[in-house]
Amino acid sequence: MSNNRIIKAVIFGAGQAGEAAFHAISTTELQVIAFFDNDKEKAGSMLFDIPVLYASDLTTFSFDFVYIASEYFEQIKQQLVEELAIESSKIKLLSASAIKHVALGQDQETTELAESILLLICDVLSYKNIPYYVDAGTLLGIIRDQQLIPWDDDIDIAISSTDHDLCYQAILTTLPELRVLTGVDYQLQKLYSTHEFGAVKIGDLRSFKLAPVNLNEKKPLLDVFIKYKSTEVMDYVIASRGFRMPVEHIDSLELHSFRGQKISIPGKVELYLERHYGDWRTPVKEWNLGMLKNTTVFGVDE
Repeated sequence: MSNNRIIKAVIFGAGQAGEAAFHAISTTELQVIAFFDNDKEKAGSMLFDIPVLYASDLTTFSFDFVYIASEYFEQIKQQLVEELAIESSKIKLLSASAIKHVALGQDQETTELAESILLLICDVLSYKNIPYYVDAGTLLGIIRDQQLIPWDDDIDIAISSTDHDLCYQAILTTLPELRVLTGVDYQLQKLYSTHEFGAVKIGDLRSFKLAPVNLNEKKPLLDVFIKYKSTEVMDYVIASRGFRMPVEHIDSLELHSFRGQKISIPGKVELYLERHYGDWRTPVKEWNLGMLKNTTVFGVDE
């Protein structure tokens, strides 16, 4: 970005991720001139006084770069290259933090709220004798840094599929306390798999999401990943990809002290993190889901 030329950029993704990306990339030298989306219902609307257009309109639009604001970035990149004939050199991927609506380290209040929510849910599950473990970025931050990752946007825990009914009911009981703790109303959503992956079938419950009723509230989120166990492995999915890990990590849980409370973590936790992240000891702020080591991307790797 030199010679004082304004870079004309478009963002693919007109949801909350697109809004976050707009704030992340907009500078005096880079101007976002349009949003594009695969959702036809969004086409014709405006976002930050910028037009939202349907994906196929991208072929008739003049721009320097297209920034993908979605966890489906591999699938969208494939669409852009193969269906819309966009040059790969014009396609830019964004870090996970750049497309998140909230950051756990955005201020001290949010950090403390996230820690309190984590400890509250862990305490309730322990009290109800529901096996769980802290997972993903939450686990990584606690083990590596003894804190939640500041640029992460949510709290992650995991349970076995055999316990999902009990877990759902247990977390529901915390909603009144969450209202007092955060000052806003939370809801617990059930999300279902749209892909078959190992032991996970289409239509299986894939996760719970604990989030403010008003999604514009910049409060911490919590995901409960549901792991489907077989003899040697456990499988789980999110919207864009599936994950596989040896079942030994959920069959031999351990306790770890965090902020004065014992919380549950996977057995052989360092091996777990290595299998998931590779070099997990080195912080990577510009991290994205494509860097994980144990995933299958739906529609791309299949």
